[in-house]
Amino acid sequence: MKYKKPLSPLIFYSIASVLFFIDLGSFSIFEKPLIYSLLCFYILQLARPMSLPRIIYSCLLLSLSPLILYGRFGLGLIYLIPATVIGIKMRHALYDSAWPYYVLLASCLLAQICLVEYSILSLPISASYTISTITANILVIWIMSLKSYN
Repeated sequence: MKYKKPLSPLIFYSIASVLFFIDLGSFSIFEKPLIYSLLCFYILQLARPMSLPRIIYSCLLLSLSPLILYGRFGLGLIYLIPATVIGIKMRHALYDSAWPYYVLLASCLLAQICLVEYSILSLPISASYTISTITANILVIWIMSLKSYN
């Protein structure tokens, strides 16, 4: 198995910050959160060794988005904490492959749509919105995984 080294801190924090603003910009364009590029980047980085400050910074940014969008801080932590634990365990237990992280992303998006948006916030959802969100973000994580930072 090929050892993946983590990104340098400057690159990691700048990419995470830029993707946070891209997510907010996509929300203002589509009027619904359709693209979760920071979540895609975070899940993709779980395949590499991550320090606790990077996990906290990413989770803080991912928790700040619902505060800006819905007025509630930390809604994403409902699925981010289990996804982080599962992602770290997958890195240690599974062979170096990208598809488990795609499944993890899809499960995070389903939790975001069904659990957070529908159950907690009582927002209307549809099958077409769910499918388009999952498809768009799988495409985003696929494009991000094409670029190797090693």
